[in-house]
Amino acid sequence: MDYAIAIKSALEFIENRVAADIRPEQVAQVLGFSLPHSRAVFSRVIGKTISRYIVGRKLSHAAFELMSTGRPVSDIAMDYGFASHDSFTRAFGRAFGEPPSRFRRQRRSVGSTLITQGIYGPAVQLMQEKVILYEHPDTIAVLALGEGKGTPPDKKALLIDTLTYALTIMETPRVYERAAGYAAYDAWAGALLNESEFPAGAPLPLLMERLMCQVDGACMIGDRYQAHRFMQEHAALFPEAKAEMENAAQLFGEEARLALQMGEAIGGMRMGEKQALLLAKRETREELVRLIRQAKELDMQAAACMKQAVQLLG
Repeated sequence: MDYAIAIKSALEFIENRVAADIRPEQVAQVLGFSLPHSRAVFSRVIGKTISRYIVGRKLSHAAFELMSTGRPVSDIAMDYGFASHDSFTRAFGRAFGEPPSRFRRQRRSVGSTLITQGIYGPAVQLMQEKVILYEHPDTIAVLALGEGKGTPPDKKALLIDTLTYALTIMETPRVYERAAGYAAYDAWAGALLNESEFPAGAPLPLLMERLMCQVDGACMIGDRYQAHRFMQEHAALFPEAKAEMENAAQLFGEEARLALQMGEAIGGMRMGEKQALLLAKRETREELVRLIRQAKELDMQAAACMKQAVQLLG
């Protein structure tokens, strides 16, 4: 079983409540496993027990406050749940090799790895271990070294081929039994409105998995900005199809900006607990579906402009 998303959910849960009294039983509830199984999985993936990880995160945040504020050490210790100044000093010394007062005097820089370690690392590591390198049989890789020789390619013919190929991708409804092109927008919207995909009381790992799909889709919408730039640049080179390509550029630009609105709808374009819980709400998903359908319409309008451009160029 791939535990990457479940562990990412648990780390997000801990980080959002790092100053609170977090118990291993709460983390097990987030993971959706029994406490013994949760302890075993967490230790295997993270390399330390749930309790040790929680204490480590508390100490990392406390170290940052020691470095960046003038608050009393005892206040910082109490904020992060340590019973006394002495217990905090002992734990801090074990983690950083010196007491908090000396750490503060030296104003040592606390690296980002120390402050935020474990938030994305385990999931990334798991995914890297499971990566399968796959080369599609239709893919041809070309490496050119030195000066080009022979007749340079005809720029107009190359542009026509590029636009035609892009249109083929946009209008192909299925690839390997999965929705593609315009049909992918419909499948995406349908999944968001399917209540069985977002059952009441869904565990955080399930919602994080759904969120990952949503963020990936929104990023692809945002990538339409590259199509916007391509059309703009080539419109200036081919006056016979300038108007059509400028129209396509404008439409792709509008579509790309919808990705920002999708991010706003879920409270930011990141894989966080807040975003996952917002995605679980029906009203959030309805707003996302409205934006997805708008993106599809803009994509289809841009494709119509591209077809006109191909006719004029050809």
